[in-house]
This record gives sequence, structure tokens and C-alpha cells, in this order.
Amino acid sequence: MVMPRVTSDHCPILLQCGDWEKQRPYFKFKNWWLEIDGFRELVHKWWNEFEVIGSPDYVLSLKLRMLKKKITEWSKLACGGLDIKKRNFLAELADIDLVQDTRALNEDEMIKAGGLLLGLLTVLESPRKIKSGCKGHLLKLRATLLANELVDSKVKQNVPGVLCKLDIEKAYDHVNWVFLLKILRDMGFGNKWINWINFCISTVKFSLIINGSPEGFFQSQRGLRQGDPMSPFLFILAMEGLNFMIRRARENGWIRGFCANRTMGNAMEISHLLYADDSLVFCEAEVTQIRHLRAILTIFEGVSGLHINWQKSCLYPVNQVPNMQILAENLGCQVASLPTKYLGMPLGAKNKELEVWNEIL
Repeated sequence: MVMPRVTSDHCPILLQCGDWEKQRPYFKFKNWWLEIDGFRELVHKWWNEFEVIGSPDYVLSLKLRMLKKKITEWSKLACGGLDIKKRNFLAELADIDLVQDTRALNEDEMIKAGGLLLGLLTVLESPRKIKSGCKGHLLKLRATLLANELVDSKVKQNVPGVLCKLDIEKAYDHVNWVFLLKILRDMGFGNKWINWINFCISTVKFSLIINGSPEGFFQSQRGLRQGDPMSPFLFILAMEGLNFMIRRARENGWIRGFCANRTMGNAMEISHLLYADDSLVFCEAEVTQIRHLRAILTIFEGVSGLHINWQKSCLYPVNQVPNMQILAENLGCQVASLPTKYLGMPLGAKNKELEVWNEIL
């Protein structure tokens, strides 16, 4: 049975597999506990109060189990209200999602949804994480401004060009280990560091969580772990392979990008912008360049394990491009028109078109 979606665009699926022996939920340490006043002192006090006799490894194992029990009891008393708040926020958001599936939300409902999302964020994330998220938004803004500068410069030149917006599946479990380790080696990482990374990604075992309890283990064969702090950085390093391939194609003249600051006398040619899995490629409206781009992307898919969703990828004309349909057929994607959005911001829109900026304002 498909369950209603809440904060994601994916719907959870409820499976009925018959009788299942219920197990005790496993212990999960929550990092935001460390930001509660007095928590560290409590842990230190409990640890010193435990009296265990035996070998050092036995003492450590038993004291950890005793500490886990203490923290579990403490969390129910000190943090039980947060779980209730989270359930209430999610329930109200689910109701709003059901309404949105049938009709457009009015202004009051949109304001309420924004307040619920903000409240849910404060429950799920610590203030430190919320603050650090601003840095990522500034980086996105800089990338969007640069993309708009490139498009505006091309429009002023009145020369045909195309902008390819790629939809690369951000699937950590598809990353090819051999490819990732070669990227690290080519970027100058030492053998010791590469061996550490190889050990971290190749010795992973997964367990299925069924009704809150882990059941069995199986060995990982490829990909990166979802939720691992290293995975986003390793994914970006894997995308560095695509960056290198497109840059080399531009250096060899196979792809010619857009130029910025042409009026200042120091024009800078940019062929692509990569922000994690959000990718833009700029090139001239020539069939040969599009074929070169398609070959690069096909090779990248084969060696990296990452795939491009061609049904969601789009080719945008900049100025008048008479052979636009032929270019899209050679690349294997659909034709779209500017303005569009890149990293949540308008791309290719006129600044005076207020309706484009309504969602941001």
C-alpha cells in the first residue's frame, strides 16, 4: 500500500509480510543530545559510578551497555516532548500534502505550511546545523549568478548557443569504487589515504531495519553509504571525473563554452558548472559539439556507475537556434525554453519579470 508523502516527493510503501517476531529497537545515539545543557556532565557522572570487575575489554563492553540503558531512560524523560512535537508536525504536513494533491494551496495554507516546516526543522536539526546551512545557500547563489551572467553575455552577442541542463541521478549506491579510487590517485592523494578510503567503502555491511529492529547482514559490492559523513565528499570527487572530461574537451576544441566579461577585455570561457549533481553545460549550437558532449556523458556513465536521466534532462536554446530539434535528438533529451531554474533560482529570466521572483521574495 502506498502511504501519503509528507516532506519528500517520494511515497513510502507499506508491505504486509505476515507474522514477524518483534525485536527490541536498537539504540541510536543522537548528536543533538550533546547540545543539551548538562548532558555531557551526566554521561561523565554515570560512567564513573559504574563499578565493573574483569578484563579491560569486558569492563568497557559492560559499561557501554549500562550507559546505553541510562541514556535511553534519560531521553524518554528529557526529550519525550520533542518526539510528540515531531509527530504532530508531520501529521499536519501530511494533511496539507493531501490538500495540495487535489488543489492549489491558498495564501493562509502556504504560510501555515512554511511555519510547520520551520518548526519541524528546529525539532530535527540543531541551531548550529541551521546556521551552517547558510554557507551552502551562498555558494548556490554565486553559481546561479555566474550562470545568468553567461546566458546574458551570449544573448547580448546575438550568437546562437545551447544550454544543457543535466539530471544526474544522485545515487550513492551506484558509484564505482575502482573509478573513485582512480580519481583520488589522479588528484594526488597518497597511497595511505587511498587505502583508508578503500577500507571504509569496501568493508561495509548492511542490515535491514524491519519494524525498528535490524535483521541480518549482507556485504556491500559498490556505492557509498547514505548518511555517511564522507559520502557527499566522495560523491563530489566522483563528479570531478566529469569535470575533468568536459574541461579536457574544451581545451581540445571539441566543445566551446560561453564567454563572460567580454566587454571588459578579459573574456573567460566557461563550458560547464557543476554543483554536486546539478550540472549545466554551455556550448555552441553545432551538431558536432553536441555529439562530443553525448560521447563524454556516455563514457562517464560507463566508468563511474552514475546515470543521467535523459527524460528529465533538457536542452535550452539561447537566441535563435534553427536546428534545435536536431541537436536535442543527437543528445537524446527534450527541448525546453528559458527561463528555467538552477539551484532553485531563476536562470535566463529578465530582472523586471517580477512573477519569476515571487517564489523567492
